[in-house]
Amino acid sequence: MTALGAVNRLAARACEAIGAALLAFAALLVPTSVFFRYVLNRPIIWTEEVVQGLIAWMVFLGVSVVLRRDEHVRIEFVELRVSGVPRRIVYLAADVILLTFLIVASITSALLTISTFEREAMLAATGLPVGVIYASMPVGFGFSALNALERLLLRLSGRDLPQHSDRLVASTSQIAAAAEAGDETIVR
Repeated sequence: MTALGAVNRLAARACEAIGAALLAFAALLVPTSVFFRYVLNRPIIWTEEVVQGLIAWMVFLGVSVVLRRDEHVRIEFVELRVSGVPRRIVYLAADVILLTFLIVASITSALLTISTFEREAMLAATGLPVGVIYASMPVGFGFSALNALERLLLRLSGRDLPQHSDRLVASTSQIAAAAEAGDETIVR
């Protein structure tokens, strides 16, 4: 276990716990808002802004968790057609591109967040700084970058990671053929 791996595991658990708490809060807030607006005819004006902020935080924290678990959507056109060294090169190239993107996204979103705090931009209903919501981007991209770095370092050290395609149940053509034949066991 590397120090980076330990930090990433701890961060993933924290992101999951925080995301679950935010989801629970949003799940309570939305029906409460609907009840106050349509039953009591006394809308709570700040709920929409708060829920939008919660969603932003859930999305960007969730991105890092999904990346860590290798459960993100991917196009497997190339990787399914190559094996051995060429497949390893495809994975390494994808990891480098992803890490580069996440570093750039972390830096740019951090600059954007800082600028919103400096301009003292505020949300209309809550009066909270806009930067509180924007901060979800550099945090999520930052955790994702750490996960991507760990993945790249593991690949470079020669250790293979379980791949999404290893969990592939059936190819698209197999699913299409099963659907045409009326076989629903393969179609999920």
